[in-house]
Amino acid sequence: MKIWFVSMLTFLVISCVVPITYGSEIEAFAVFGCDTKGTQDGYARWNTGPIDACWDLFVYEGELIQKGKQPKWLNDSQTHKVKLTPGKGSTTYTFHFESSVDVGIFGLNLFIESQTKPAISVYAPVTRDTSQSIRFETNSSSNTMGWPLSSVAGAGTLRYSAVMDSLWIHKDIA
Repeated sequence: MKIWFVSMLTFLVISCVVPITYGSEIEAFAVFGCDTKGTQDGYARWNTGPIDACWDLFVYEGELIQKGKQPKWLNDSQTHKVKLTPGKGSTTYTFHFESSVDVGIFGLNLFIESQTKPAISVYAPVTRDTSQSIRFETNSSSNTMGWPLSSVAGAGTLRYSAVMDSLWIHKDIA
């Protein structure tokens, strides 16, 4: 049985006096099955490129698209990487991936361009009832999924402060 998982993230982007073009881009996502402390399980793994042993993760901007409508994927068609550039205000990104396993808790690492350590790390149990809000927890585990496929320590934060005062903040909205 195939199961489709859909998740939404909202990023609140705050830009100080510096132009938006100086902000860091989120270049990669890694999603992984994990335990109640955020430690990866080693078999449930998805990422946004490159073509590797992980299952693919695809991202589009906006709320969940209704069945039968085609989203505008943000992934590069060749590499499957993404480039999410900060701007003023908030933006919702929805990502899709396919799985044939039942995973109870997922971890998520976000990677800034050219970095091998995650900038933001979270985990949360899966809910099949969208009326039940689930809180993301900060992931500080010493064994989370790196990008493209490795083991790295979680960032231990829901915030990333880049050079030149541009800031990405994960806002947990169910």
